[in-house]
Amino acid sequence: MDFYSFCVKQIKSRRALRCEPWPPGLLIDLAKAAGIEFQDERKAGPVFQQLAKDGYIRRAGLFSRESSNGSVRPGWVGI
Repeated sequence: MDFYSFCVKQIKSRRALRCEPWPPGLLIDLAKAAGIEFQDERKAGPVFQQLAKDGYIRRAGLFSRESSNGSVRPGWVGI
């Protein structure tokens, strides 16, 4: 399963992803735990953009990210 399909499945099946904003790292960590490998986690960004264009998620909330020294980045919420 690719990362996009994994995200769609998680967003549809996890109520919490549709109710509360979450950081992008949450789905990346879930995907890693499910065995989806990333050569570079930054390549997940375009997947989130496509999910937003396809109507699965929208921008919501602000979160600090460990991967960028705590800088604040927007989060997402499922639609």
